[in-house]
Amino acid sequence: MTDVKLILLIFGVLLTGFLLSTAGLFKNRYRSYLLPLNKDEYSVKPVLSYGLLILDLVQYAYSGHYDQKLLRKISFIYGLDYARYYLQIHIATKIVYMTIFEILICFIGFLAEPEPAYLLALLISPVAVFFLCDRVLDEKGEKRLQSMKRDFPDFVGKVTLLMGAGLNVRQTFEKIGSDVIKDTPLYVEVKRTVSELQSGKSEIECYQTFAERIKIKEGNRFAGIIIQNIRIGGAAMFRELDHLSEECWSIRKSNANRLAEQAQTKLTFPMILMFIAVLIAVMAPAYFSMKGI
Repeated sequence: MTDVKLILLIFGVLLTGFLLSTAGLFKNRYRSYLLPLNKDEYSVKPVLSYGLLILDLVQYAYSGHYDQKLLRKISFIYGLDYARYYLQIHIATKIVYMTIFEILICFIGFLAEPEPAYLLALLISPVAVFFLCDRVLDEKGEKRLQSMKRDFPDFVGKVTLLMGAGLNVRQTFEKIGSDVIKDTPLYVEVKRTVSELQSGKSEIECYQTFAERIKIKEGNRFAGIIIQNIRIGGAAMFRELDHLSEECWSIRKSNANRLAEQAQTKLTFPMILMFIAVLIAVMAPAYFSMKGI
């Protein structure tokens, strides 16, 4: 096993040197490319040039079925315009984490006794890390979706109020986009829709793409009501918007209750552990005194 431990040490040292030297040597090459990234969100940003270099060397095409699946998730989080960029960053980040994890496994194997099961883990673990990193996208997507669902009832209420005051759909979007202070995902999409309207894009197309970007079931109904009003008019629009607003508030309350129940469930296990710890702390002295220890 001594030879195996030596091989693990050498491989770990070489891999560490390759990671750090590559990140340093090619830092300037990717500096402008990595500039938009937030260091809080991408903790491996200082060595991310290593992952990008690997992708460039293997001429990764980003065109497989798996890549398209990732692209759909990323498009929802960052928008279609920046999806390709963030796909490259995401895969490069996965490569960095795989390498770091492999280095840690090598050093752990050197310090401990590398059993056959450990050597198997050395091969399988990086692959598992590669796919587990995708959970970050799922969490970001769910967080963005929940944020939009929270803001949507308020948004529909504002639209109903402003259109009831005499503004048309375009003026309503422009008013909301200019007045809103918080840059939550939903209102960012509202501002983006306003920019598209001002660039000359047709209103119907703008509202359709708005509904597609927010990916809320009620958003499709909202866009349908608005587009129908643009095409054929009708006094029923305000009644439909009011009804939709009430439904959205009801859904929001249900989601809030569900999240509260989930939070309580998550707290149950830590509370049980705390109870067991307190019980042991209380009972242990009595037990040892009875045994005369």
